[in-house]
Amino acid sequence: MKIIKHMLLTISLASLLLGPMVHAEPPDMEAKWIGVRGSDARSTLDVSIEPTRSIYRVNEPIRFKIKGNNKFFLYVYAVDEETGDATLLIPGRKQRGNKYTAHRVHTVPNRGVEFYSDTSGEETIVFIASRKYIDIDRAHFKDAGDFAMGKAAMLEQEFSAKGIGVRTSDSGSNTGVLVKRLKVRIEGSGREREDSGDSRHPEVLSFLSLNDKVFQVGDKIHGVYGAMENGWIRLVLREPDGSYSSLGSARKIKAGRTYEFTARAEVPYGEHRLFAIYSEKEPAHESAVVAVLGDAREQTKGLSLLDSAQGARGASFDFAIRR
Repeated sequence: MKIIKHMLLTISLASLLLGPMVHAEPPDMEAKWIGVRGSDARSTLDVSIEPTRSIYRVNEPIRFKIKGNNKFFLYVYAVDEETGDATLLIPGRKQRGNKYTAHRVHTVPNRGVEFYSDTSGEETIVFIASRKYIDIDRAHFKDAGDFAMGKAAMLEQEFSAKGIGVRTSDSGSNTGVLVKRLKVRIEGSGREREDSGDSRHPEVLSFLSLNDKVFQVGDKIHGVYGAMENGWIRLVLREPDGSYSSLGSARKIKAGRTYEFTARAEVPYGEHRLFAIYSEKEPAHESAVVAVLGDAREQTKGLSLLDSAQGARGASFDFAIRR
């Protein structure tokens, strides 16, 4: 009895000290809960991109040093600010791999691949680094040898559809994407982009490329060509014995448009050179176009520009037909 009385007295005293008992209400299941977690620094992508030189010479290899704090995929394209054309450099036929490891300095492009400019002035190159792989719809581009050509606006629209603003971020990004636009200065002898003030001899950039450089008899040859000015282009082939032949008639072209053609590799075997000869007006005769090829300068890197006093300009592409 003493023990029970003592317990009742203790409970009574506790009730007086604590006041009336309040029953706890069940938690509101609709309430917003705040969780606590450690921040993941790996979600931020920061990539440093620097050219190996402050100024490059015409036709000199252009390279960059790149380092990221996380592994990333790299996409690189060059933009012609005047025409709005874009050349997709990475990934491309020469360098398909575009995944880079973290905390290591990489040289871009890879060994055995070169970026270069045949024009003095300023080149705009856009770098997009992403922690995730980006699937680019290449339907907007035309194969031009080792690279692909298209319109910069279409490419930017492609990235924008995937939530990437090409003209925005220039620092570490919590979205795992970083965009940098670099201007590269090119100096030396070469075709100047700036208007010389003499419109009698406009500098017209023609382009020509094939899907490969070596073919076997019977292979299909796919090619693209065009020019940055309205005019006419005739395709002319120089065979291993030095003779010339025209591939079809001259075609009227529009500035910036890409035109395609398909042919089949045939004998003779050996080294061939295909020319895309541009002229402002329709050539009077095939022989008038072929005649200017005698002044064609030897080409380097498989593609060169041709100049002649007769006002014809063009591009050339070397290829071989093997047994």
